[in-house]
Amino acid sequence: MSNIINCIICPKSCKIKVFEVDHNLKTEGEGCKRGSSYAINEYTEPRRVFTTTIRIENNENKVIPVKTSRAIKKECWREAKKICNNLKVDIPIYFNVVLFKDFLEKGIDLISTKEIL
Repeated sequence: MSNIINCIICPKSCKIKVFEVDHNLKTEGEGCKRGSSYAINEYTEPRRVFTTTIRIENNENKVIPVKTSRAIKKECWREAKKICNNLKVDIPIYFNVVLFKDFLEKGIDLISTKEIL
C-alpha cells in the first residue's frame, strides 16, 4: 500500500510517497526533515483546524465564527459540525476566548474568532 502526500510544511511543496516495508511506514521524496513525519501523520491520521459558526442566543439570524484551538481528526468533522449546529452562545463575545473547553478531545478548545458586543 502506498500513497502520495503533498507536503505543506515548507515552501518546497514536496510530493512525498508513503509506503509500508516490513510493517513500518517509510517515505521518499521529502525535501526537509519535517516532511517525513508530516506525510506519515497525514497518511495515518489526517488532522485539520475545524472552523464553523455557531448561533448567538436570542438572535436566530446572527452567528459568530469559531475554530478549534488545535487540529482535530478529519474523521471527527461531521460530529463537530453536528454539535456546533446545536450550540448557542450569549453576547458579549470577545476575540480568541474559549467558548467550549475540551471540544471533542481533551486539550482542544472551541474558541471565538471575532468579537461581538
